[in-house]
Amino acid sequence: MRILNLVFAASFLIIPWFADGEELHAGPLDVSLSVAGVIPGVIFASFEKDFPPELTAAFSNTVSPGFKLVADYYPPAIPWLAPSIASHYVPLFLPEDIDLGYWDGRDHIIPKNDIHFVEIEGGIKYRSFLGKSWTAEPGLYFGYCHTFSSSPDAVNNGFIIDVNTEIQRHYRNFHVLFTLGFMTQRYGGVKDIAYIRSLPVIYLSAGVGL
Repeated sequence: MRILNLVFAASFLIIPWFADGEELHAGPLDVSLSVAGVIPGVIFASFEKDFPPELTAAFSNTVSPGFKLVADYYPPAIPWLAPSIASHYVPLFLPEDIDLGYWDGRDHIIPKNDIHFVEIEGGIKYRSFLGKSWTAEPGLYFGYCHTFSSSPDAVNNGFIIDVNTEIQRHYRNFHVLFTLGFMTQRYGGVKDIAYIRSLPVIYLSAGVGL
């Protein structure tokens, strides 16, 4: 839980520091970078696309750190609705190696600490103004993910749905933000080996935007 503790600690330090900040300055272009903590979620790997129980392995990630980069554009004519693009990077950790079995002359193993998750997504966000300095910005995204690994059994490609909400505190030239999100892979897998999908995985992040 160390990563999540750091995220929450940063939140409690940032808010008092800027408590007397200036009035809302929310321009049309919003670019932000955040540090994230990914909470354990359930991932399924199956040899069949309909995921029969007898041919499906279920496992969970551990708490994993990550980074999130977001760019939004709120046009002056519609300052509450924006197209948005985002990218996530997470070095994904598992409690232990996952043994998928032996065939093709080798053991098939998903390693516990050599999976690098990269995802790019596009969607739409809604900006709600809360007083002079705060906004709430829920968003819905659809994206593509890829995992890099030294093991071919962990090189996954998939279709992602991401639902999240940002709370932003705005100042003259920047803003701080806090995000709660749910991400799920609904389709995809490792080529010629397994189909992969996941239940919604929760992530929290805190960052700074311009």
